Amino acid sequence: MRIVIALGGNALLRRGEPMTAGHQRANVRTAAAALARGARDHETVISHGNGPQVGNLLVKKGDNDGAMQRYQAAVKLNPDAAEAYYRMGSIDQGNKDYGKAVDMFNKAVQARETYPEVYEAMGWIYMTQGHPNDAVTVFQTALKTDPNNAIGHYQLGLAFAQTGDLGQA
Repeated sequence: MRIVIALGGNALLRRGEPMTAGHQRANVRTAAAALARGARDHETVISHGNGPQVGNLLVKKGDNDGAMQRYQAAVKLNPDAAEAYYRMGSIDQGNKDYGKAVDMFNKAVQARETYPEVYEAMGWIYMTQGHPNDAVTVFQTALKTDPNNAIGHYQLGLAFAQTGDLGQA
């Protein structure tokens, strides 16, 4: 029997793990050992996953509807596909559907807590919608995951300024 296995970036990280090459290499070793056992008895094809990546290419071509379909397929196959949730949220944000965007961003950080870009996108929505205190909270969370993020510090300062707390800004 032929078995086809797609391993992508999301499949190579465990929930809550920082997205580093070292973690992915360690997880590839674990996966390779398990795959080797199955490959002894079956013809095995291993490829890179193509869920969110195909969606990203479609966004670059301006096909947001096609991209959304790919991202939805990716999360159906892998409910922890944080990048797919983030990308769907970004499309929703671009369409000014802020409620859906925040829902998708929340799913992204549930799948991968260490995702500062998601918190930053949520913070901007809260700021544009007149909820600066919520923006402060998510920008602070973003900085906990990436304390050296200069853009995150800048955004946090803007959010504090919007709350009227110029001392923190």
